[in-house]
Amino acid sequence: LATASGFGAIYTSGASSRIVTDQKVAVSVPTNMKGVDASAGNSIQIGNGVIRADRCGIDVANAGSVLFTGDVYGLGSGADGVSCRYGGDVQVNGTVYSDGIGVDAQSQGHVSVTRDVLTYDAHGTIGAYAFEGAIVQITGNVTAPNKGVFAEGGTISVEGSVTGGAVGSYGA
Repeated sequence: LATASGFGAIYTSGASSRIVTDQKVAVSVPTNMKGVDASAGNSIQIGNGVIRADRCGIDVANAGSVLFTGDVYGLGSGADGVSCRYGGDVQVNGTVYSDGIGVDAQSQGHVSVTRDVLTYDAHGTIGAYAFEGAIVQITGNVTAPNKGVFAEGGTISVEGSVTGGAVGSYGA
C-alpha cells in the first residue's frame, strides 16, 4: 500500500466485511500505516502471525472486531500497539509491544491480551489505558516507562505485575 493511504495492510471496508485466515500472516508496513484496520461491524481473524506497523499495530472502531494470534508491534514514535474504540472488540493471543500506548481502549471498546504488554522508548507513555466505559483485560505483565495502567471511567484488569519505570511514574 502507498504510505499516504494510512489504512491497514489488512483492512476491511463496507458493511459486514470479513477476513478469516489460519495461515501465518506477517505484516510489516512503513511510515504512517496501520497493520490491521477493522471498523463498521467488520471482522478480521488471523490464526498465526506477527504485525509490525509504524502508526498502529491493530486499530478497531465502530463495532469492528479482530481476533489475532501472534505478537503485535506499534513501532512509530508514539504509536499504539492496539487501539479500540466505539464498541470495538480486540483479542490478541500474544504480546503487544508499543512505542506509545500499548493498549488504548476508549468509548466502550474491549481489548483482551493473553500475554504481556510492553511499552518502551522515550515516547512510550502508558502500558494500558481505558476511557469512557472501555474494558481492558491482560493475562500477563504490563511494563511502561511512565504509567503502567491508567483508567478514566474504564476498567483494567491485569493478572500479572504492573510496572511504571521512570522516576515519578506509577504502576496504576
